[in-house]
Amino acid sequence: MAPIGVAVTSAAIHREAYGALDRFDLHGSTFAGYALGCVAARETLGILEDEALAANAAARGAQLLEALRRTLAGHPLVRDVRGRGLLVGVELGLPATILSRLVAGSLRARLAGIFGQWAALKLLERGVVCQPASLHWNVLRLEPPLTIRAPEIEQLAAAVAQVLDDYRDARTLLRDVAARAGRRWLARRPA
Repeated sequence: MAPIGVAVTSAAIHREAYGALDRFDLHGSTFAGYALGCVAARETLGILEDEALAANAAARGAQLLEALRRTLAGHPLVRDVRGRGLLVGVELGLPATILSRLVAGSLRARLAGIFGQWAALKLLERGVVCQPASLHWNVLRLEPPLTIRAPEIEQLAAAVAQVLDDYRDARTLLRDVAARAGRRWLARRPA
C-alpha cells in the first residue's frame, strides 16, 4: 500500500496558499512528494483510463438498476431501487400486514433494518458480498467491482431477486430468523 492524497482547487486559491517564495512550502505533510505513492497513483489512473473502468461503471450501473427494477417490481418488501454508477441501493420496508400495523413506526423501521442485515447474510451465502447502508440498515447497498461484466450483473440481479423472493412477507422472515437463532442457541448450549 502506498499512501497518496490529492487536493483539487482553483488557480486563485492555489496562488493565495502557495503563490510566493516565502509560502511555497507552508502546506507540507509527511508523505508530500512521496515518490512511490505518486507512481502508484499514476499507474492506477492509467489503468482506470486504459480499461475504460469509469465508462464500464456507468454502463454496468445502468444495467444493474434496470435489472433490479425489472426483477423487483411490485415486490412487497422493496420500497425503492436507486443508485449512480456501480453504487446501488435497494430500500426495504415491511408490507402493510397485520403484524406491521401492530408495530410502531420506529420498531417497524428497525425490523426493516433487521431484514437488510438478513438479506445481506443470505446473499453472502450465495456468494454476493454486500451490506446494509451504515446509517440506514433498511437500504441494501450493492457495490460490485469496476471490472464487472454484463453477465455477472444479470447473475447479481437474479441473486438479489431470489433472496428477496424468499421473503415476500414478514412472517417468513421472522420464522427463518427465529429458526436460525434457535439453532445457534442450541449449538452453544452446554450438554
